[in-house]
Amino acid sequence: MDSVTDNDRTLTATLSNGETVAARSIIVASGVDDEHPNIPGLEENWGNTVLHCPYCHGYEVADKKLGVLYIGEFSFHHAAVLRQWSKDITFFTNGMEFTDEQRADLTRRGIALIDGPVTTFQDGKVLVGSTTHTVDALFYMPIPRPHDEFLADLNLERHSPPPAMGGSLIKADLTGATSHPRVWAVGNVVNPAAQVAMAMGQANAAAITVNGFLVEDDWI
Repeated sequence: MDSVTDNDRTLTATLSNGETVAARSIIVASGVDDEHPNIPGLEENWGNTVLHCPYCHGYEVADKKLGVLYIGEFSFHHAAVLRQWSKDITFFTNGMEFTDEQRADLTRRGIALIDGPVTTFQDGKVLVGSTTHTVDALFYMPIPRPHDEFLADLNLERHSPPPAMGGSLIKADLTGATSHPRVWAVGNVVNPAAQVAMAMGQANAAAITVNGFLVEDDWI
């Protein structure tokens, strides 16, 4: 989808092939793209030996040798949560400078630090400089980039989530209602952290709300 425009009581969506579709309301569930660090091997091993969520994948790698790749402030909390799953955690600083306090906090949790930029990851091997470090799984949180650019013409209200969630997101309430009276948005496009069950619940709430809206709209 390329764009959505507002024409009084009708929204018109222009598709990538040039065709248009008109509707009185829309539910946006266009999701996100995960933006990975520019390190060879990460995307290729995504979902296999490169993981992101301790709650989704922690049990699968419990008590194994785990690595955490630093990509931002959230990485410190990420490592702390993973410490619940294994006593063998290595934190790769990826060439970033940390304070003594940050280093001490990781060390007291029993987390080892490896300094220097990570240059590649393959077959469980993290290459830092000329030294290879072996892990059973490497964790980091990619930056989510929501698919909402096609809604730009509607000037929907946005908000700034925590840094780990990426840039600004469309603002929506619990039913998915946005600042536009005919647009609802649900799932990862408005809440990148939402898992499948949560996204399904939001979609259900939006569908019921939109149905009620259209019933009343019929009588205007």
